[in-house]
Amino acid sequence: MKHSLTAKFASLFLVLIALSVVTWLIRGVIQDRQRHKEVAVSSVARAWGGPQVLDGPVMIRSCSLRSPKLGAPESAKEKPSYEEAVDLFLPEQVSIAADTQVSPRRRGIFEALTFIQKAKLTVNFANLSEHAETLADGRNAPCAWRLAFTLRDPRGLRQMSAKVGDQTLAFNSGSGWDKSLAGANALVPRASVQAALTVSMELEIAGSGSLNWMPQARAVDLQVSSNWPHWSYEGSILPTTHQSTPHGSTAQWRSRSLQLSTSPDKSGLANSRRSCQPSAYSEEHCETSGISMRLLEPIDQYALNDRATKYALLFIALTFATVFAFEAVSRRSVHPVQYGFVGLGLSIFFLLLLSLGEFLGFGVAYLSAASACT
Repeated sequence: MKHSLTAKFASLFLVLIALSVVTWLIRGVIQDRQRHKEVAVSSVARAWGGPQVLDGPVMIRSCSLRSPKLGAPESAKEKPSYEEAVDLFLPEQVSIAADTQVSPRRRGIFEALTFIQKAKLTVNFANLSEHAETLADGRNAPCAWRLAFTLRDPRGLRQMSAKVGDQTLAFNSGSGWDKSLAGANALVPRASVQAALTVSMELEIAGSGSLNWMPQARAVDLQVSSNWPHWSYEGSILPTTHQSTPHGSTAQWRSRSLQLSTSPDKSGLANSRRSCQPSAYSEEHCETSGISMRLLEPIDQYALNDRATKYALLFIALTFATVFAFEAVSRRSVHPVQYGFVGLGLSIFFLLLLSLGEFLGFGVAYLSAASACT
């Protein structure tokens, strides 16, 4: 009797090892489907627009300086060269009201969440007249002023417009102050720079994954409404208030940075913003700075399947224990091969759960797979 029990437990242990290999293979199938979904999401992002990082707007002053070439002979000094001095000026206050509409896009059986955000901005600059023609070193030079902002993925920029008073500004591509930064800039009439400047802007931005605002201002007020209730609010500035309902969500940010300089270091700001461009995108930097909103998928089919499969061996072991108890009470012998068939039937449940869940949803797939394996 002792030897028969030892042989029984040894055979059941071998069956469990074999079934653990089966469940490991099933988890490999789930991970493979997850990779296919990531490829599909990346494909949608390439066509629609990826994670967006919007920085600005800022005012750019570019001045042409006339100076002789150093080291040139006296005769050559009569032909001066010109260099351009570029300075940035940040707004005192930025107010943003945005509406974000989220919709799914499909690639085969896979679904990716995308968004379109329509935003209205009111940007107030301090009196710029004292900087109109005078540089930091006291020299005077003819200067041009531009309103500019940078955007991580300019493919998602659907519409943009800006007004200074009753005059509409015409935008050009590029950040206007660093060729390596993507974005848009518009020439501001010099007459408007002679007084405190208020700019009204409208933007429509498409993207996927996340949306990050980096408004460089001493006072920032941002209010966002959305038809999607599941957002993760991240970044260095969290919302002061937010509310989610089954039909959507709202969030509001208020930030006051009184120590922020309105004339920042241009090179340092450029280096920081390059890490948010597609060629050198740093998620750690871009999505933890400023105001960050990340789209969440509340029920991830493959995550649920992976969690369920982690408990596969537990379910199989409990089923084996129940059969073994029945075998001991009824004194009927159950062959180890029969145990193996029971375990394979339970393993098929997890495969059915994966395959049916891609079309029917996790809840319906669970009931259907359980009914099929009962």
